Amino acid sequence: MNSKGEESRPFTKNSESKTKKKNWKKKLWLESNKIIVYILFVVSVILTALSILKHYNFSFDELNDESTTFGNETIQFKNGTVAAADTEVEEDGSIKIKDIQKCIFSIVFFLISSIGISYISEKVKMPGLLGILLLGILFRNVSIINQNLLINESVASFLRKCCFLIILLRGGLGLDAKALMKLKGSCVMLAFLPCTFEAFTVGILSMLFFKIKFSFGLLLGFILATVTTAVTVPAMLELQKKTYGLDQGIPTLINAAASIDDVYAITWFSLILSSITSGSGESDESSSSTLWTIARAPIEVLAGSVLGCILGGILWIFPSSELSNLNIRRMSLLLSFSSAALFGMDYLGYDTVGPFAVLVLGFIAALRWNQQQENSKTLVEEEILKNEWKYFGLPLLFCLIGYQLDLNQLNKSSIFQSIIVLTVGLIVRCIVAVFALLKTNLNFKEKIFVSISWLPKATVQAALAPVVMDMVRTNPTKFGKYKSEATIILTVTILSILITAPAGAILIRLLGPLMLRKSKKEPFNDNENSVELADKKMDDSK
Repeated sequence: MNSKGEESRPFTKNSESKTKKKNWKKKLWLESNKIIVYILFVVSVILTALSILKHYNFSFDELNDESTTFGNETIQFKNGTVAAADTEVEEDGSIKIKDIQKCIFSIVFFLISSIGISYISEKVKMPGLLGILLLGILFRNVSIINQNLLINESVASFLRKCCFLIILLRGGLGLDAKALMKLKGSCVMLAFLPCTFEAFTVGILSMLFFKIKFSFGLLLGFILATVTTAVTVPAMLELQKKTYGLDQGIPTLINAAASIDDVYAITWFSLILSSITSGSGESDESSSSTLWTIARAPIEVLAGSVLGCILGGILWIFPSSELSNLNIRRMSLLLSFSSAALFGMDYLGYDTVGPFAVLVLGFIAALRWNQQQENSKTLVEEEILKNEWKYFGLPLLFCLIGYQLDLNQLNKSSIFQSIIVLTVGLIVRCIVAVFALLKTNLNFKEKIFVSISWLPKATVQAALAPVVMDMVRTNPTKFGKYKSEATIILTVTILSILITAPAGAILIRLLGPLMLRKSKKEPFNDNENSVELADKKMDDSK
């Protein structure tokens, strides 16, 4: 008995020592992981801050040079800043401190009032973004309000970029790998063909009506060709709760294809913009410049994809899934990495690399995080970004884009032409969408409904429309010659949002019960499981 007990003691001691050693290694790894996460966060924040401060001119210097007065109420300085005509300017050309405070107040006022009007709009069954957009237009064109506001264009441009960052991250995190693997045939055609045909139609018509280069027309085309989930998703979820189109997987067919459609359109927008900006400089070596313009686009796409994969791969390891406050640590690194990539590459002049890196970064990170998710189908990070978009991105973005539309400067004759370009583009899109669905098990009414559900323009349009105008205002020496094109792009896009956002939302709600078949199953309550459900329906249809 004693001998056996004595023999078991060394074994017990060895196992205990191994356990202690294992625990010690685990503790060391977790502590090291914490430190590395902190270092990565600090470094990326510093890089982001340096890039922002170098690229954006947040000072109010030289505002009194080359200013333009609109009536007796507002004045627009050469950097695009809009202020009251009686704005007090120092001798060195800078605005007094009280007007810097007014700029901060204006932004806070925009945010609070936009959240309020969005709530009211949704209560009357209208898209919240429409109310916000109209509010921004109201602020700009009602003199008694506008003369008490001051918006620095660099600050506005920076805020719009932040909103675009949220859109890109949500797009990357929202891409479902399983759905992407199953999206074949007609579903892939639905994602690519309508977008492409609409973009080229708008490009050709813009060249004919507005007398602009085809490159700018195509740029406008891909801005308008993106599908806005801000309008379609809430409307489709409402129909989904009533079980309309569930058996055919229509909600997921629309949402999954729309996410790819957005990425595809943003990609082409970035590529075309890159070719325009790289070819805008004056150079004697025209042939080498042309070759670089052609080669630059795919190189930047590849570079952005590689950078996104690297940063996303880092998020697989850091932070460790065993750390406390995991979601906070993940969000901190996700936002800091994305900001560093987007603003850093923007500062370096590689405009296409940043957005691609952010998209791929979100997608790669989500692959790992979804595997580690146990209960919920929705990532906590997605929910956080959803709230950031709802209470920060959406209100600011649409209010700022509406505030850019000065009705006094609007060319009234171009409004009719803009409506023609927009209408023809939408008609072509609907026709192509119906043909793209020929091989599905949907009936004719359902195909028509799917094509109509892609009519609304809003979110991505609001993020991309001011990009060219921002270039003109921040770098007038290089891009000042594109001011007329920038104005046309901005005007047509704002009109598209004003017309299609409410019309699309109303059509989806009205036509859904009329054109979709109702499922006999119980209502599907978990909205986030819709991809899984529709994938199953798509497989059954095959």
